[in-house]
Amino acid sequence: MRGFSFAASVALLLSITALADKGLSGIAALVRTGQNGKALAEIAQLPEEQRQADRVRYLEGRLSLEEGRPCEAMVLLARSPSTLPAAIRAESTRLWAQAAAQCGACGQARPVLLSTLPLEPSDVRQDRSLAAECAVELGELQAAVKELEALTSRNRNWPRRVALLARLSDLYLELDRAEDARVAALEAWTSGAQPTHDPVVEALEPRAMPSDEDRIARAEALM
Repeated sequence: MRGFSFAASVALLLSITALADKGLSGIAALVRTGQNGKALAEIAQLPEEQRQADRVRYLEGRLSLEEGRPCEAMVLLARSPSTLPAAIRAESTRLWAQAAAQCGACGQARPVLLSTLPLEPSDVRQDRSLAAECAVELGELQAAVKELEALTSRNRNWPRRVALLARLSDLYLELDRAEDARVAALEAWTSGAQPTHDPVVEALEPRAMPSDEDRIARAEALM
């Protein structure tokens, strides 16, 4: 369960416990040890009535999303029955929105991703970045720019910040804001300094047009 937020971990633990209580300890063990593919295969072999149980359906949807099958996850997570604990219902709604965004249903996903659910900061950042991508897909470039500006103006230690700065730079170009595009590219190029070569970051250098001072600052960051 490494990498999950606290809320997501609580929801997963509740689901695993429920599986064990229902005699599905084998599937619970596979999920607990991160063997998502095998767990999904086992769930697929369950009798239909058992597979459609609310907690099993939630878990199958969650694992499908983690395994890169968002359209399947979207269908499985489309309902959040009142029989589920509040922690699982909230997480199910959030995961459905993530799945919908990745499956191309941005019109439905974006309002949920922008909702004011009581999320941890890391969850909020993840959802807001997906919402910004949805805004691009929906042709709402100005909205996407504002949201990416907010995300990249803070959270300087967030691993995804550099990628979002690069995305913001591209959007500035589409909106004929060349100087803003250069500044965002320069910030990404400087902030993304790593000992290993990052082709995405290095590709921004011509647009960033770094000065000698910028190059020195970047070299110092690498050191």
